[in-house]
Amino acid sequence: MEVTTIAALPREATGKRQVQQLRAEGYVPAVVYGRDAAAESIQVSAYEIEREFSRHHRVFNLSVKGAEQAVYLQDVQWDVLTDEPLHIDFKRIDMGQPLPVEVELVFVGIPKGQSKGGSLVRDLRSIKVHAMPSAIPHDIEVKVGGVDVGDVIRAKDLKLPEGVTLNCSESLVVARMPE
Repeated sequence: MEVTTIAALPREATGKRQVQQLRAEGYVPAVVYGRDAAAESIQVSAYEIEREFSRHHRVFNLSVKGAEQAVYLQDVQWDVLTDEPLHIDFKRIDMGQPLPVEVELVFVGIPKGQSKGGSLVRDLRSIKVHAMPSAIPHDIEVKVGGVDVGDVIRAKDLKLPEGVTLNCSESLVVARMPE
């Protein structure tokens, strides 16, 4: 995963009207916290952050007043009607330490047991893993082409990218095809 730099400005707007004005000017209110430092209120360009969202980036170098810090996109609050970001939470990270993250599972193929009347049950949509910040995968493929009636795919059966390890039980059921 590419680590990009985002410019941010300190934010003093805290009230409802002030934050609405901030959004009208093309900024998204945000907060940076973690790593034994005080939480910091910032604002980022809505255009710039939406561009990064479209590229599925989650790890950034955040530049506030020229000082850069590595951050992970922890949470985004979305406007239900306009699908625009309302508020962003960034978590400070150490680029040399693995992060616990949740990665989406993508099921690929048509199960062999489907021709026998079976139906694939997807028990998980995402899985918890540990990964280095620069190696967080966008998704993990689950190949279901060989799944027959009565088969079960467990977390230990997943082919994880290099540098990614499970952060859950290896016996956790990912998908199954009951009889």
